[in-house]
Amino acid sequence: MKILITGVENFEVAKVKLISIFSFLILPFFVFQFLGCSLSQQTNSQSATLENKPISSPSKSISIESSPIADARFTKEWQEKYSATYAEMERNRQLWRKNNIVNYNFVVDFRTLVGCTCLPAEIEVREGKMISMGNVPDDYTDKFRDPKRIETVEKLFDLINQELNAEHIIDAGYNEKLGYPERIDVTYSFNVDNQVFYKISKFEIIK
Repeated sequence: MKILITGVENFEVAKVKLISIFSFLILPFFVFQFLGCSLSQQTNSQSATLENKPISSPSKSISIESSPIADARFTKEWQEKYSATYAEMERNRQLWRKNNIVNYNFVVDFRTLVGCTCLPAEIEVREGKMISMGNVPDDYTDKFRDPKRIETVEKLFDLINQELNAEHIIDAGYNEKLGYPERIDVTYSFNVDNQVFYKISKFEIIK
C-alpha cells in the first residue's frame, strides 16, 4: 500500500514537471503568434490607409530669379541706374557727333552667357551710312542680333537708348577720345542666361 501511494505521488510530481516544461516551451510560441498576427493586421491597416490617402504633390519651388521679389529688385536697380546711364550715353553721343566722323570701319561681336552665337560683324560706314556688313547672313533675323541695330555708331547709341527705355539694365563702356560705344551689356531680367553682350572693336577712321 505504501509503495502504491509513493508511486502515485511520484506520478503527480512528474505530471507537474511535464506541465511546467510544456508551458515553458509552448506558451511563448502562442504569445509570439498572437503578437505577430496583431502587428500584421496593424501594418496592413496602415498600408491600406496610405494607399487610400491621396499623395500630395510637393509644392513648386519658386526660383528667386523668376519671383516677384526678383522682378521688383530688378525694377528698382533699373530705376536707380537710369539717370546716370542715360546721362553717360548722351554725353558720349555728343562727343561722337562733335568729332564728326562719317567714314569708318568697325567690328561688332555678339554673345550671350552661353557663348558666342554669331560671327563678328565687319561693318563699313561711308558718309554716315553702312555700305557693307561682312560675316552676317542675308537672312539673319534674330531680334537681339538684328543687323539693323548695329549698322552705324549712331544705331548703337539708339540701341542703348531703346533698351534703357524698355526698362532693361544697361552697362556700357565708351571710347574716351571719340565717344563711340566699345561695350554694351544688356540685362533683360535676373533670370539665367537673360543677358546679351555687344563688343565693338577694330574701330578705324577712313580718310
